[in-house]
Amino acid sequence: MWGAVSSILTDPVSLKRDMQAMIERERNTHGDLEAEVNVWAANLVEVKRRRDGYQEMFVAEVMTLYEVKAKLEALR
Repeated sequence: MWGAVSSILTDPVSLKRDMQAMIERERNTHGDLEAEVNVWAANLVEVKRRRDGYQEMFVAEVMTLYEVKAKLEALR
């Protein structure tokens, strides 16, 4: 077993090829990271907007504390 592992680790050409293939698979798996970041940023803005709205509704006595807590827990 050690012989097989050792031969893989000591062959720089094979090791580089395998690492490049692994990096390429990871890139293909994750897709466009900038677009993903933009989606998450938009989601965070929406969650903050909703959270602020729930708190304002509580202050205006439109929602009970129990209802606000349930809505905030759902946002988590």
